[in-house]
Amino acid sequence: MKKIIMLLLLFVISSCVKQDTGFINPGEKIKVDENLYFSYTFDKKPAIGMLIVNLKLVDTSVPDSSGTKVTGYTVAGISGMPLMRGAHDSPETEFKQNRKGDYLLPVNVVMAGEWDILVKIKKGNTVIFTGTIKFNV
Repeated sequence: MKKIIMLLLLFVISSCVKQDTGFINPGEKIKVDENLYFSYTFDKKPAIGMLIVNLKLVDTSVPDSSGTKVTGYTVAGISGMPLMRGAHDSPETEFKQNRKGDYLLPVNVVMAGEWDILVKIKKGNTVIFTGTIKFNV
């Protein structure tokens, strides 16, 4: 009975959170919900050293067709190498907002290979999106 309850709980939780596990290209619009999407860019081409991820959250429910950048969310990320999980991972770190309302996360790239950033977007205490940004160095 406990296993059934745990499986049902896991199913409910996983169905409430959107998950994207493919390569997301910089600048690509990723839907979080019906009216919200995010896109990201890097401050430079990914290479060994410090890399800044710049993530923008945009609300399209506003009559302006281009949408409005929103800032009332918490965005956190964990960066690392999926093939060496734990060896180069950062702890979960909150993206910091700049004056423009963009969400910024520094990523310390220490070696060449495939990297990912596990992104979690929260509104209040509710996680509304989890996904993975993958990139190669």
